[in-house]
Amino acid sequence: MSNPLLDILNVPRTTGEILEKLKEKGYEWSEDQLKLYVELDKDVHFKGGKYLVETVDRSKSILLEVDRIMGTKEIITIPAILKEMLSSIETTKEEIASIIKQSELFELLSNNIAIKRKNKNNLY
Repeated sequence: MSNPLLDILNVPRTTGEILEKLKEKGYEWSEDQLKLYVELDKDVHFKGGKYLVETVDRSKSILLEVDRIMGTKEIITIPAILKEMLSSIETTKEEIASIIKQSELFELLSNNIAIKRKNKNNLY
């Protein structure tokens, strides 16, 4: 189930604007429901009278997932990572390879399919 607020709050919006956008998407939220939601979601911030979702850097999220999936393995393939990736993270082999190439923690092996840790003491 997707979160209707993620697309709506990618730009700063007032309470009224958010409720109107939700209505356009077929959701009937009250102002109290919205206030409760934004209190509980730590990614939603209130600045200048408007709400905004401040997302975590996508590359960092993918690297954290790669690290989690690899566990104690020294080498893992990108297809294996894609099978174990959280369903909330939609990505491709190409995106993972690109992120790994820029990573200080992992390296992309010459076949462009396998990933290896650069060192075993990965700390974020």
